[in-house]
Amino acid sequence: MVKIVIDLLLRIYAFPMNLALRLLPPCKWSGLKSTYITKLCTKDEYVLLSVLPKRVDDIAVKGTKKDFSDIAIILQGPVVMKDDFTLNTVRMYRKYYDRIRIIVSTWMDADKDMLKSIEAEGADVILNEYPVINPKGNLNYQLTTSLAGVRRAKEMGVKYVLKTRTDQRYYNPCALSMLQGMYQEGKLIFLGGVLNSFYSRPFYLSDFLAYGSIEELEILYSCDFDTEEAVRIQTEAKRQARFRQFIGWVNSADMNCDVTVPVEYEDATISYACPEIRIAYHYFLQKEDIGYYVTMKDAYDAFLCEHVILVDADSLGFYWLKYKYQAQNPSYFQRTGKLDAAKWYGLKAETKML
Repeated sequence: MVKIVIDLLLRIYAFPMNLALRLLPPCKWSGLKSTYITKLCTKDEYVLLSVLPKRVDDIAVKGTKKDFSDIAIILQGPVVMKDDFTLNTVRMYRKYYDRIRIIVSTWMDADKDMLKSIEAEGADVILNEYPVINPKGNLNYQLTTSLAGVRRAKEMGVKYVLKTRTDQRYYNPCALSMLQGMYQEGKLIFLGGVLNSFYSRPFYLSDFLAYGSIEELEILYSCDFDTEEAVRIQTEAKRQARFRQFIGWVNSADMNCDVTVPVEYEDATISYACPEIRIAYHYFLQKEDIGYYVTMKDAYDAFLCEHVILVDADSLGFYWLKYKYQAQNPSYFQRTGKLDAAKWYGLKAETKML
């Protein structure tokens, strides 16, 4: 109720400014918005404001002449109807990247008219059945749509895949060229500088984006699904002292990641972990023997240095139509303790892996 009242008051407060903005020419919007938002903040803060168009027709950027036919972009998850978000994302990528393959891997109950519009833009649509079991975290949902998209891309004969989400987009028209330039054979590019990439929590690496060869993406999303037995084990794991000790550590962890948790903790924590950890840890196990390492910090450091490339969300023009990301992109100081490209490069320099 409190949230509803606050939201109503904010709408009333913002109504005069929103009305004025609609009456102004688009070229005047940004400056006025910046001034307006700044006035709402305290005297102790600087404000950076990004104004991003909702529709592709409002993006005054021409695509490059580079041929992207050997790359597929996979948008996985439920189709976002608000502002025709998924549809406009498909249109945007079509505008940016010549001959790009686009796959929308979604669910059988998706809106049929919207699917027709998406297909009319040249995207390949996959309709998936919902998994019977899908515990908290939606691991099974993500694996279902992601793996289906990767396998369809493999049938198309493409070499590389960019896996994204239907509720996210990357506005930078050079994003895909940047990822191609950063790519190294046998490694995957993941997203840093977001709230679900940590250095202080082993293998807690954002699952928003993955870029690499079709073979590596297939390995990444071949992670085991949650089963009823897995859910029972996870529930039991929460009662174990070792699990509680580890969770206590990660909740108070800082950027130093000074942890000596032995690799044996894996049975109690990885089995219960969020999808980000489960997927990244699975990928690591396909690359190396966990028994070689004494602590999880050692294993995670090796994973980041030898098998992963980090790119910051800001560099790609990342936008997420969910939660507070609709209005705010957390600054460096708000994500202290998280993993970004700067921290990743620093780690590689410290371990002399550059």
